[in-house]
Amino acid sequence: MLKITIRSAKNDQLALGRDTFVDCQPGSTLELLLLRWRINNRSEYVFPNLHNWSKLSASAVSSIAKKLIQSSMDYVEKKGGSPRRRSPRPTRRALLCL
Repeated sequence: MLKITIRSAKNDQLALGRDTFVDCQPGSTLELLLLRWRINNRSEYVFPNLHNWSKLSASAVSSIAKKLIQSSMDYVEKKGGSPRRRSPRPTRRALLCL
């Protein structure tokens, strides 16, 4: 399955863009083109920067991890989550005073 991201259009009021998924059948022209692209654009890094195929910076990896964790926490909170997670967190100052 290939994910194609269409950036915001002039009629996209929230400027969120849109994701479209294309099914990639085995042996199809799309699969062959993707395999050729992957072979030609190989990088020495496991998770390369997709813009220039260089290594990702530590801050980029950190921000990606934070976004993934935050999105998974939002999902847990929507499903109910734990009562501790739903309660307001104490401030750092309150914790230091204990």
